Amino acid sequence: MHDHVREVGCTLVSERVTTVGRVDSDSEGFRVETAEGREVTARRVIAATKYDGEYLRGLDDDAALFERDEHHGEGRDRFACDYPDDDGRTPVPNLYVAGVLADRTDQAVVAAGHGAAVGQNVIRDVRRERGYWDEALEPYDWRRRAAELDDEWDDRDRWVEWFDAHRVPDDLDRDEATVERVREEVIDRSLETYLDADEIATRRERGQRRLAEHLDDDALLDALDDETIRRRAEQLSETSTTEN
Repeated sequence: MHDHVREVGCTLVSERVTTVGRVDSDSEGFRVETAEGREVTARRVIAATKYDGEYLRGLDDDAALFERDEHHGEGRDRFACDYPDDDGRTPVPNLYVAGVLADRTDQAVVAAGHGAAVGQNVIRDVRRERGYWDEALEPYDWRRRAAELDDEWDDRDRWVEWFDAHRVPDDLDRDEATVERVREEVIDRSLETYLDADEIATRRERGQRRLAEHLDDDALLDALDDETIRRRAEQLSETSTTEN
């Protein structure tokens, strides 16, 4: 997953966050500081640590952010799991909470699923700020085969008809320029979800190689039978001969 994150253009910083504060009193942006002395600013923050939310102190009334808890007979402050709502949003604008800190189990698939749901809510909120309305908010996060596009849906005008019929309510309070911009963005993203056979094959191979780099070489070889190894050796030899 980290490899994929980097591939799509994100930057991973493996440092412990010590403080999340406001850039200034009039801003909704955040200043994030790490134990190593790094400081970055962010428009939005998703807190997804397992237990400790101490780095969030001062963003709101601490009485709301934390609750008193007994642990092995000793009192301690614990991040209030009911502070975020079910969608991960909090009373602090642009601050979200996901995973165990939001009272979800630490089972990996459950925590990751909640993180993904909160991430989609962040996307929805960003789009609302850009003039999107509820019917046009839903993100397109799946991929489909381009061969599934028939002649009707290969025509952009058909997508315009669909959008106007199903995504523009009669009482919409947006100017025509905003509606046109949102319409074009939604249609572009919809069409981008269709991939041709070559792109599908390329992505599949890239993903498999990315995964294989994290597996033990001996385990990979043990999983292959002799016939597969022989056939693969022949393919590599043919490729080498062709290139030479």
